[in-house]
Amino acid sequence: MAALAADPSLLYSGRVLVAAAVAQEYGVVDVDGKRPRPVTVEEV
Repeated sequence: MAALAADPSLLYSGRVLVAAAVAQEYGVVDVDGKRPRPVTVEEV
């Protein structure tokens, strides 16, 4: 989350975000090294 705090162009205020998509954008990985795939509305 330090990457979010350090991003000067952060414009996420007032938006609904998918955590997996934001993590993918910032290169965040899970404790086991995996990157969860963001699920879209079309896939549900």
